[in-house]
Amino acid sequence: MSAKGNGGGDAGYRSEAGFTLIEVVVALFIVALSMTAIFASFNIQQRSYLAQNAVAETQQNVRGAMNYVEIDLRNAGFGIPPQVTMVLPALLIGGGSVSMVSGLGFSDGGATGSDNVYIIYLSATATTLASSMPNTSAELKVVDVTGWVEGDVAIVFDSASADVFQVTQVQASNMLQHNPQGLFGKDLSKAYGEGSTVAKIKYAGYFLDGSNPAHPTLVKNVLSGVGTLDPQIVADDIEDMQVRLILANGNEYDGDWFVANPTQLQNVRKVRLSLMGRSRNAEKDYSEGPRPKWNRTNLAALAPYSNHRRRDMEMLVDLRNAGIAP
Repeated sequence: MSAKGNGGGDAGYRSEAGFTLIEVVVALFIVALSMTAIFASFNIQQRSYLAQNAVAETQQNVRGAMNYVEIDLRNAGFGIPPQVTMVLPALLIGGGSVSMVSGLGFSDGGATGSDNVYIIYLSATATTLASSMPNTSAELKVVDVTGWVEGDVAIVFDSASADVFQVTQVQASNMLQHNPQGLFGKDLSKAYGEGSTVAKIKYAGYFLDGSNPAHPTLVKNVLSGVGTLDPQIVADDIEDMQVRLILANGNEYDGDWFVANPTQLQNVRKVRLSLMGRSRNAEKDYSEGPRPKWNRTNLAALAPYSNHRRRDMEMLVDLRNAGIAP
């Protein structure tokens, strides 16, 4: 038997194994390297996910905006005889004047701005003149005033010309009044004859609103209530809209050519529409400058916002109501 001391403990010492300080430091260093690699991989995956999500959102934005414009372009001129010409009142376009043929008009932004598109087509409420107008400011004697109310914006047209006006009073005697000093502030361009069509219109005016340069929007002006313009945001972060028009002979031109040759609008059969969208947020480590499109070569106004991901979409739209098959 072994002898024990009075304290009851072992007389000798027991050997115990452990880690040295160097081993602990090495182990911590390896763990730190592993965690760094893991977090770096996670960060790369997260940035890739956010980038792809931004691109997908941008594409969806542009596609949705394109669908809006396409529907209205296909309806342009519905119910209006082909090649009928008119000048849009300044109220509908925010000033100036725009020539329109077959319900389609536009203004060209040139090298520094986006193009604007203006579209008119008829609603279901329509009648005809029961008698000829004696002068351009005369009341319109129509066959039926059912469905008409004060404030309606309408169009009167024959086989060659058209005018947009606002109804200022509806009389039980089937008279529609239009005050030349009213909302549109002008007489009609001519006195229309018996049988000319008078109808309420659907109106769509597309333009880019750059009042907030960080988030430009595509806006659609529509008529609401008593002939007032109601701007509706179609899509956010749309940077540019460009339009090219294709004639019946297949030739394609930018808008500035039609400004110089307005009579050629009656020969337009297709519209090539391009929209440029960009990601909602800028990425400081990403660099992609604004993309020029067609005749828009001066993009200085967009330069401060070059850290966005951009996607553009282009669509060719046949005009259904142009008078001949495209």
